[in-house]
Amino acid sequence: MIGGPVKDVLAKIAATTIAGIVTILSTVRMALAASTDTSLPPEYMEMLRLAQEKVQAATQPGAIGNGVPMLYGADPMNLLPWIGLAVAVAIAAVYATKVLAPKTRNRPLLDI
Repeated sequence: MIGGPVKDVLAKIAATTIAGIVTILSTVRMALAASTDTSLPPEYMEMLRLAQEKVQAATQPGAIGNGVPMLYGADPMNLLPWIGLAVAVAIAAVYATKVLAPKTRNRPLLDI
């Protein structure tokens, strides 16, 4: 295992890298926001108007097709079986990992 000064240096490098990435991303975001011009060309305004119409059409009651949120107006009671299934799959995966991991620890996974 890595310990002592090496671990401290690696932690400092990771913290500095993350801080640098956050700084760069926020700078790029601010530059993009500052450079965005509110007077767009007519073709862009038309595309934005069409997109807004599509969103309005997709959120109408009874709408179906592409762009319609799948869970829009879903009843929470109808979602309970799916939530239960997801929890059961997660529990089965954890159990399978705990049972199979010790058995495969001393053997190769593939015999070639």
